[in-house]
Amino acid sequence: WTYNRSFSSYGTINWNVTCNSSIFQDQFVADTIPIGAASCTDGDSDGFNVTGGVCGVIDCDDTNATIRPILNGTSGLDENINNLTTNLTLCAGTYEFNLTGTNAAVIAFRTSNLILDCDGSTIIGNGSNIGIFAGEGGIDNLIIRNCNLSNFSIAIGGDGYTLGNNVTIENCTFMGDNTASVEGNGGYVGHIFNNTIYAAYGNMYHAEGTEYIDNDFIAQIRLYGSDAVLTSNIIRNETLLEGAQSNLTFSSNNFTSTSSLNLWDLDDVNITNNHFYGQVFSYESTNEGRDIVNNTIYS
Repeated sequence: WTYNRSFSSYGTINWNVTCNSSIFQDQFVADTIPIGAASCTDGDSDGFNVTGGVCGVIDCDDTNATIRPILNGTSGLDENINNLTTNLTLCAGTYEFNLTGTNAAVIAFRTSNLILDCDGSTIIGNGSNIGIFAGEGGIDNLIIRNCNLSNFSIAIGGDGYTLGNNVTIENCTFMGDNTASVEGNGGYVGHIFNNTIYAAYGNMYHAEGTEYIDNDFIAQIRLYGSDAVLTSNIIRNETLLEGAQSNLTFSSNNFTSTSSLNLWDLDDVNITNNHFYGQVFSYESTNEGRDIVNNTIYS
């Protein structure tokens, strides 16, 4: 007869098998066998394998070290679980984290000129810290795409909330249990394209010269900084712009019946070719250089 058994750990195993039968003689077999460590196959030497089981998380592409999962787990004080120094495409899946540090992140860029493609993966936090750390002194030219981020204090942020220069965020979803979507009150020129933003605040403490194109803002938007351009977005909630900002452009956006555009103490605001469904924009007399033309207001 054949008897198969698996063991949960390595070492020396004492085992026995008894077979009882009414028509055959009872059989008893006992032995001691060593169970050695599993042979784990990691073809691209990225720390993940195709074997699974006791070998750990399975690699969806073991021929390319830039395509792999990320480590799940807990981060201690000021620690990041996954530090990037090369491009990374995630194995599609759901990753959950319990970040216990005060400035911890799930993924942190550690050098410039990198691309992170989450391939539709969902990354879930525990209501604190940062999902993706995208900026520190001298770390610039970053692309973040196809990520679903949930339950972080800041979904994407940088050092002291300062993003690097030339950070592109595209095709991402920011769920409503994030406190803020993107926070970065420094750097120059950002690109935020085709994202869906449910977060309680769509806060964009944005780089100077950031452009927002084809996003669906379900959350409230708060923009801080100058030279922002918002084009062809769907805006479903309050947009609040206030204080020490200049040269802002709203063009060809759709403001739904649940939205509003509030401008306070701004200079050089251009509002052109937008559609307002029910709600209209408001502004203070302290605004200077308003250019409001060719907008359509539906009552």
